[in-house]
Order: sequence, then C-alpha cells, then structure tokens
Amino acid sequence: MTAAPSDQASRLRALVRRQASPSRATAAKPSVRAVTPILAIASGKGGVGKTVVAVHLSRALCRAGQRVTLIDADLGTANADLLVRVDPSTRLGSGACLAHKVAEVPGLRLVAGSVGLRPSRDAGEDTRRARREIAGVFASLGASSDLFVVDLGAGIDRTVLGVLSRARLPVLVLTPDPTSLADAYALYKSLAGLQPADARVAAVVVNKARDAREAAGVFSRFAHTAELYLHRRPASLGWLPDDAEVTRAVRERRLCTPDTPFSRGIEQIAARCRSRLCPPVTEITHSAQARRETGR
Repeated sequence: MTAAPSDQASRLRALVRRQASPSRATAAKPSVRAVTPILAIASGKGGVGKTVVAVHLSRALCRAGQRVTLIDADLGTANADLLVRVDPSTRLGSGACLAHKVAEVPGLRLVAGSVGLRPSRDAGEDTRRARREIAGVFASLGASSDLFVVDLGAGIDRTVLGVLSRARLPVLVLTPDPTSLADAYALYKSLAGLQPADARVAAVVVNKARDAREAAGVFSRFAHTAELYLHRRPASLGWLPDDAEVTRAVRERRLCTPDTPFSRGIEQIAARCRSRLCPPVTEITHSAQARRETGR
C-alpha cells in the first residue's frame, strides 16, 4: 500500500528539519572551518636547512600576530625541539602527543617529532601511529591555531606526499648544490602527479645562496626543468643567504638574532606566505547557522 502524497511530504519536511537542526550539543559549539591552513615545508634531501627555515618562519609568523603550531613531522630524526630549547615530554609516535609552548617565541607551540622510528616506507606500527597522531593534531588544535607549519622529513614517502597534498601552501627548500636540485625536482614531480594539471604544485625557497644572483639562477634552472618536462611553473617565495650566524645559532641551540641577513630574508618570505594564506584561519564558520536563521 502506497502512502498518501501528504504523508510523504510530511515525512520529507521532518527529515529536512532534523538535518538542518543540529543536536543541542552541536548547536552550542560553532564549527571551525574544515581545514586550518597548512604550510608544509619539505626537501628532496637532507642537509638543506629545512628545519632551520621552518622554525624561523614560524617565529616570523608569530611576530606578525599568528598563533602558530609547528609540527615536526620528521618521523625518525626530528630535531626542531633542539633549536627552540624545548625538552618534550611526548613525541609523535608515543601514543599521547602534546603541543609544547616555546618560551622564546610567544604564540608558538611545538609538536615534537619522533626519534628512532623506522622510515615510513617500512610501514611499521610506530610510523602508522605517528601518521594518525599528525591527523589528530590537525583535528584537535585547529580551533586554537591560526596556522600549522609542518616540518616534513627529507625525501619522498607517503607521509611527505600526503601532507604536501593537503597543504594550502606546500614549500620546497633547496640549495645551489646540484644534488639538492635533482632531489627537489624528484619530489616536485611526485607531488605534481597527485595534483590537477593547472595546480602550481609547490613554492620554492632557495637556501644557502651566496647572493641574489646565484639564488635567481638556481630557481631559474629548477623552474625551467619543471616547465620543460612537467609543464608546471613553480612559484618563488624568495631566497636566504648562506649566513654564518645560522651555523652559530644551531650550535648554541638558539634562534638567529632578528637583525641578521638570514632573519631579514625570513621576514620577507613570511610576508609572502601570509599573503598566500589569507584569510585568517581562526575564522569560525557560521554559514550553516546563517542559512538556518534566514531559512535558505
């Protein structure tokens, strides 16, 4: 027996009302925008200064008024905590990862990376747990963070490509070293294969350059190769000098002083990052609530 049309319409209206009206618990807590912007920093090989760039870029963004959570997602050889003098009580892969305040930089929190885990390609249980914890950090700290800066491990693996693909601003750090260029291109090519044909794939920072001319030449060679073989043109975020202050700061477990050439370069890169990551992430999404109130 078929229900009367009026009964069907009544049930349909009731279903729509239930879907449009969240439970009391849900209504009491406005939803945070689904994706908190992620600035993910990677490199094709180690030794290019990626972690130093990530830490100093996080400081510069905090100085600009952003609440930054820095995630050291190097699964196995993490060391961002050493640069900011944090003695982490938990690390990724420990099963109970926490964010630690960085006393030297107000507004910055660090999620310490793991030490001694097997490489991601081995897909060990520790690595899988660390990956789940990274996803958990994105979910649990998004409401209290204006931005996630993720310091990824060097090379190409599922964790690196997964976070880069999710990032609003993927950044590759490379140096004038030919091996750095070659490995950065391999990472760029792998990432390009996961993105739409019209995507820029990633932005580039040239680190440890002697001067602006050398940096421009390095970026030009990288960009030309990407255009020739992948038909993609990477964006440039700028360059950083080969500054002796960086070496001193790393050895002394501190951040570079703000008046150094390296720090001034970081400030310029941070400004370009902010322009690409607007609007602010802490925006609360009330669109669903607004639609309910207006009946749309």
